[in-house]
Amino acid sequence: MIRSCSDQTHHNTRPASDPIAIVRVRYARGEITREELHEMIAVLRSEPVTAVSVGERSDPVELIACWGGDGQLRYPGGVAIDPAGTVYVADSDNNRILSFTSDGAFIAASSGNGQCYGRFKYPGGVAVDGAGTVYVADSDNDRIQKFTAIGAPVATWGGNGEEHGQFRYPRGIAVDTGEKVYVADTENHRVQVFSSTGTFISAWGSRGSGDGQFKSPRSIAVDGAGAVYVADTSNFRVQMFTPTGAFEVAWGCRGSGVGQFYAPYGIAVGPDGMVYVADSGNDRVQAFTPDGMFVAAWGRFGSSEGEFSDPRGVAIDRAGQVYVVDTGNNRIQVFGPSHSTSIS
Repeated sequence: MIRSCSDQTHHNTRPASDPIAIVRVRYARGEITREELHEMIAVLRSEPVTAVSVGERSDPVELIACWGGDGQLRYPGGVAIDPAGTVYVADSDNNRILSFTSDGAFIAASSGNGQCYGRFKYPGGVAVDGAGTVYVADSDNDRIQKFTAIGAPVATWGGNGEEHGQFRYPRGIAVDTGEKVYVADTENHRVQVFSSTGTFISAWGSRGSGDGQFKSPRSIAVDGAGAVYVADTSNFRVQMFTPTGAFEVAWGCRGSGVGQFYAPYGIAVGPDGMVYVADSGNDRVQAFTPDGMFVAAWGRFGSSEGEFSDPRGVAIDRAGQVYVVDTGNNRIQVFGPSHSTSIS
């Protein structure tokens, strides 16, 4: 089943001539300041994305907390929350994993840059199982690393390649209730599934835009029933699968309208089954029912509270609070409960 948009044309990436993409590349290279970045994009965007909502989620967005900033986080990617409420952030450009309390108090930092066991090279994704064990998509090292809750290395698997158990720039990672590990193997355009110790179980997907195919999937999430959701980034859509990889439903297409995406990077499922997507290129978060019906969206480009710059990660805690990695602003923003209530 596919939920259609008015424009079903798919593209690999933003076109090279896209002025917003060019401005963001200049910022990433250090050629312009963040203030200049914000000013340029504000001028380029004549119709910024604003908060909208439908259904039972008609209350305005409520910002609960905001932390991070320059000097603490540097282009962070994924985020995960353990059963006790500890928040883990993939601090990608600093080549480390940070942990915080739920209100943003710093707890600990992992080892830094390197290829040795326990070190990272641009970690993109992080996940936590029910026992508090931490799994990291060590993206530029083409591997998965597993740690105890206090950061002691337990296992690692992977390596560069296209065979089962190998990766090419894995970005997304999730763990189900049975401790199976799901990896968005980004540049192999597939999903791989492993045991908690790294034994290969299965894989699905190939490069393309058909049902069950992917173009650079960046994030993955699993709900309580085992359904698997993939942010199919360069196809500008979300796909849902059974636990064994059978295609169920897809929704989204390129655009800035309701239910459309512009490079969806992060995806998470709340305790009520709601699916949240970090719609990175549109600088917003969108929420959907499990089968892809639009519920709400909030955010616009900027650096004020409730605004985003290239958000790339999202996670939901047990209370339904939404943690968003505001990547371009080097911070975490937490929202709720108005976007965390269940829908009957």
